[in-house]
Amino acid sequence: MYVGKWANTGLFQDFIDELFSEHMNSIIGSYESSKVDRIRIASHSGGYYTIGYMATVGGMDGVVKDLLLLDSLYTNFDQFDAFVTDNLCSFGTGETQFRFSTVYTDDGGPCLTTLQWRIERRLGLQDPNA
Repeated sequence: MYVGKWANTGLFQDFIDELFSEHMNSIIGSYESSKVDRIRIASHSGGYYTIGYMATVGGMDGVVKDLLLLDSLYTNFDQFDAFVTDNLCSFGTGETQFRFSTVYTDDGGPCLTTLQWRIERRLGLQDPNA
């Protein structure tokens, strides 16, 4: 699947800055991405390709704190296991904490199991030779 320019480093931050400066300035006044403290991104179906890159190379590290995948996790596990393991100590239920949620149909379960196995292996909780 082609994600276009969303895979470019810093593009999501540029998008947010453009959104504030060119499209929302008359509504909320002067604002920029450096003032944002939390972004939640949701995807459905093939949207996981795009949000994986938004969360990992988009330039908003520490600000993209919530990923919600709605029947939207089939491949591209590297971005998601990086998001989870890189922020593992920051996950929880408070407003400043990170969240990763995936809701899937019966056909999506094996992909979630694969992601869980990859994360556990990366954290040393699985036998690397398994």
